[in-house]
Amino acid sequence: MKKILAGVAVTAAALVALVAGAGPAAAHASLESTSPGAGQVLVAPPGQVELTFSEPVEVSLGAVRVYDSNAERVEEGEVRHDGGDSVVQPLGDLANGSYVVTWRVVSADGHPIHGAFTFQVGDVATGDTDALARRLLAADGGSEAVGVVFAVVRFLVFASLVLLVGAAAFCLLAWPEGLGLPGVRRLLWWAWGVAVGATVVSVGAQGAYVGALALRDVVDLDVVSSVFDTRYGRVALGRVVLLVVAGVALVAAARQRAPDEGTDGRGKDGVEPSVVARVALGVLGVALLLSLGLSGHAATGDLVPVALVADLVHVGAVGLWLGGLLVVLAVALPRAQPDELRRVVPRFSSIAFAAVVALVVTGVFQSWRQVGGLDALTQTTYGHLLLAKLALFVVMVGFGYLGRRWVQRGYRNESVDVGADDAEVVAGYRRSIRVETALGIAILAVTALLVNAQPARSALSQPYSAELVADDLLIDVTIDPAKAGPTDIHVYTLTATGAVAQVEELALELSLPERDLGPLEVPLERAGPGHFSAYDVEVPLPGDWTIEVRALVDDFTEATARDTVRIRGR
Repeated sequence: MKKILAGVAVTAAALVALVAGAGPAAAHASLESTSPGAGQVLVAPPGQVELTFSEPVEVSLGAVRVYDSNAERVEEGEVRHDGGDSVVQPLGDLANGSYVVTWRVVSADGHPIHGAFTFQVGDVATGDTDALARRLLAADGGSEAVGVVFAVVRFLVFASLVLLVGAAAFCLLAWPEGLGLPGVRRLLWWAWGVAVGATVVSVGAQGAYVGALALRDVVDLDVVSSVFDTRYGRVALGRVVLLVVAGVALVAAARQRAPDEGTDGRGKDGVEPSVVARVALGVLGVALLLSLGLSGHAATGDLVPVALVADLVHVGAVGLWLGGLLVVLAVALPRAQPDELRRVVPRFSSIAFAAVVALVVTGVFQSWRQVGGLDALTQTTYGHLLLAKLALFVVMVGFGYLGRRWVQRGYRNESVDVGADDAEVVAGYRRSIRVETALGIAILAVTALLVNAQPARSALSQPYSAELVADDLLIDVTIDPAKAGPTDIHVYTLTATGAVAQVEELALELSLPERDLGPLEVPLERAGPGHFSAYDVEVPLPGDWTIEVRALVDDFTEATARDTVRIRGR
């Protein structure tokens, strides 16, 4: 048996190195430039479409498609990486006219991003390509059913892994002999089974989700195969291997139990696992929790090594707290053995307190890294979910405090005889940790949604982009980034059908009415046909700015358009 456990430990250590060796990724990707450019009029047809992103992206589950004004596809061949952060889609022989490019790629953190733009070959526009682009984007939104399935599966993966590792770790730290009890083993095997099943299903769900496919494609072998070409798929495969090894370790550890232990779990305690078994289970636990970070936000952005460690500590603390709660609630309290409760319950109370401290410290770091500022906290889905998680956490800590008081009342005092008088203590403690457990499960659900949400910091770094209407003129305005400080501004003038519209002059002004600031004139320069730009424009303050664009169409006609743009803090 020791040889089996030693093999498990070696295998687990190798898999930790394999999983941890996956390269770090940058933040949530965004499109930085295209060739042809959005709205560009070309004299000669291009041979390819090239898109450059802020980080490397994955295209095995995505696509770059090019349509003519009749919604007929005109690209040829497969989309490919062109080195660095660019992807290239070859084209066929394009005739003069208007075209729409739609793209969908997978960001390094596993989230899909998509968009569309138009360009024109020759002087004559054909069809309303802006309307076609909007229709194609709407059709690329994906299935709501797939989104629901994906969210549920991600929750099951996260919750089962946290509870599996947390319950086992709690027993190793506070109740080693408990690992041999039937109640604890059943809890661990249930968590293990859910983790394996949910991880397997999550591969197909990830493919259908990021590819905007139908629910039936969750079990499509081609879709599943494509996911294994992505970061998410490789981490999921490694996690399944780790879980198989963990199953072997659990079987080996289960053999180490007292020979006269009752089948109802109320008999003699199980035998404590050996040092080799503890090391094997500990390494496996670290690797399994690390797999969550490697397929999520911790592996993206700045300070990735520190973020992975912080995420590991954070999730591990959650596991110890919730896993300990379940073990105490489902196994220790029902056994109702006084001496056992005197040992286990105070230990759990101390571990839970240490877990709360670790959660606060790592949570502050993660919030600073993924959120950055108050605007990101209050104006993004990620921020709203984080506030909800914080509120649940505060309430859970409150009930944890009540439970700790019950522990101090009933189990810290050695002079108190645990018997009939202890019934009140046990009942009060059970009520407290039941609510605490329910709140913990709710926090896991919110955390699973956070894993699937775009980080607030990167969500707020998205540019402002709008199409303004001024009489018969369409004016496309982009401010990137839409936050205080230096920013770049691009303006395109188009006809109602989407063709490039030449104007004599173009002026853009910014005003901040709430501060009585402005108008500030933006120094636009002509960058091409129907294209004006200004770089490193200093926007001094955050707030709701009014943007006014005036286009001199000819000597006698001026078109004006206004909009409000939310400029965020630095």
